[in-house]
Amino acid sequence: MNDLPFGFGESDDDPDGKNGPSMDPFAALGGADLGQMLQQLGRMMSAGGDGPVNWQLAQETAQQAISAGGDSPVSPEQRDAAAEAVRLAEMWLDPATAFAATATSGVAWSRQEWVTGSMPTWRRVIDPVAERMAAAQLDALPEQVREMAGPLSQMMRQLGSVMLGAQLGQGLAGLAGSVLTGREVGLPIGPDHTAVLLPGAIDGFAAEHQIPADEVRLYQALRETAWMRLFGHVDWLADELVAGGVALVSGGS
Repeated sequence: MNDLPFGFGESDDDPDGKNGPSMDPFAALGGADLGQMLQQLGRMMSAGGDGPVNWQLAQETAQQAISAGGDSPVSPEQRDAAAEAVRLAEMWLDPATAFAATATSGVAWSRQEWVTGSMPTWRRVIDPVAERMAAAQLDALPEQVREMAGPLSQMMRQLGSVMLGAQLGQGLAGLAGSVLTGREVGLPIGPDHTAVLLPGAIDGFAAEHQIPADEVRLYQALRETAWMRLFGHVDWLADELVAGGVALVSGGS
């Protein structure tokens, strides 16, 4: 029976314990593994900046999840096919709508590229909401508790930023596995004046439903470019979404 106190154990160089217990406080809980976890957590907290969401962690988490599930790079043929589908879609839309064309080119993205390309939009929409949520949680605490927690408030904020970043990363990875175009989620994701198609997802959808891939690609190009025409000049779209999210968190109307 090991009578060593909790947190101590035999040294790896002294398995019989002849030289006394190891002074590693993490030895009883896995030793180096726990220490590495804490070091990694510290690096994530320090790398997250002062914002309400650790976006570096969100992107890394999403990319790791996508890599684990498989994500094929886009081939030159797929990029050419995406550009041609967007060009044809704009030709079809010209006589069918009064809105001027806004897509000057079409690109093909992998799931990884969709995550990277969508980050600026997510930050614009989510940061104000997350900031208000953090403030609301602090405001809900009794005054005495807020005063006592004052020295720890920055650490709590950083920890919340890490948690949100990890959760968002997992969510973005799942979303990247379901979208077929850049703006399918209803937000202006992707470069200005550029229609985005995800050929890997389009090919998978076509195979699942036994539809020719070129027909699905053209249909999705039509949806993408029509969305861009409709909302191309509505600069307040994301601002309205942000305001609505903040009002919801604040309990307003």
